[in-house]
Amino acid sequence: MKRLAILFLLLAIFSLVLLTGCIETKATFTFHDDGTYDSKVVFKADKIMGGDELTFLGWQIEYIFPFLMTEYEHTFQTTKVDYSEYLEHIFAANGLDIDTFNVRPNYQFIQKDDGTYTFESIIPQLIDKVTEESKDNKVIEIEVLMPAPIDMANTTNVVDNKATWILTQADFTHENKLRIITQ
Repeated sequence: MKRLAILFLLLAIFSLVLLTGCIETKATFTFHDDGTYDSKVVFKADKIMGGDELTFLGWQIEYIFPFLMTEYEHTFQTTKVDYSEYLEHIFAANGLDIDTFNVRPNYQFIQKDDGTYTFESIIPQLIDKVTEESKDNKVIEIEVLMPAPIDMANTTNVVDNKATWILTQADFTHENKLRIITQ
């Protein structure tokens, strides 16, 4: 339980660091109908523009929070898109017990008696204000895959059982609630 709480805390802390826009962050949660879920966080940066910052970020997570690594596998890779090289730190864990997700007051995944599922995540306000130039800078992409088709989500980016939110710097000036209800 503590490991998941630390991961979410790290995401919040490093999201503030990532407000500079050099590093892309994507968090993916895949919920299964057997009471487990998979978690994956990817930090990605252009090797030339943000490679040093990303290397430092990966080192901080791995060496300052070593107990996190008992549940999460850490991989580091270089990918090439068009003519640019990107560095990626990937932290992934599969088959985690859903109770470790629900222990935090800001995160909830429930299977209801009627067979539907609900997901809710409350992301607190992390900053007071942003500049006009940086308000639309992408900070994090959050992707949630549910065990059933989605009936309602408070994002327009929904395909079958997957909902995606892209949070910008401006989104962190107020509390955000991410919600999903399945069919």
